[in-house]
Amino acid sequence: MGTKELKNKLKKLNTCLSDESKEGYLTALNTLLFVFKERIKNGYGAAGEDLGVYVSYWKKIREDKGKQTQYKDLFFNGDLFRSIQTGTSEGRQAIGFLLDKYRIIMRGQESQLAASKGLIGESIAIGKISKEEIDILKDEINKQINITIDKCLN
Repeated sequence: MGTKELKNKLKKLNTCLSDESKEGYLTALNTLLFVFKERIKNGYGAAGEDLGVYVSYWKKIREDKGKQTQYKDLFFNGDLFRSIQTGTSEGRQAIGFLLDKYRIIMRGQESQLAASKGLIGESIAIGKISKEEIDILKDEINKQINITIDKCLN
């Protein structure tokens, strides 16, 4: 294989990797989004602490609507969870809230959780990506890189 032919193959490979990697990264980010939402629905913060229980006012409302009340899961009608999406921020793929209203609700829950543990004026991360979730994202990105390389080389 000559130099010119090798350059052309490398150029095609580079273009393919660039085009295909965006789709792979979005797939990895959507996996992270699913795991992130499931953690919260299962009642856990970013560091693994439980989110506590609903106060009697919300417990009654949830009971009347047929929702579980054993632990706080921040899932009532799904609006907050639907607001957490993958998207583009400053030219990069990211996870965030579509509406500030739900970001503010999440921050309030984080402050409330901290206060329930005696940490007045502080917050405990719920709506942040955990270390375990970062590891899942890294594994998924590596998987997607291998899929992309295979696709581009074949």
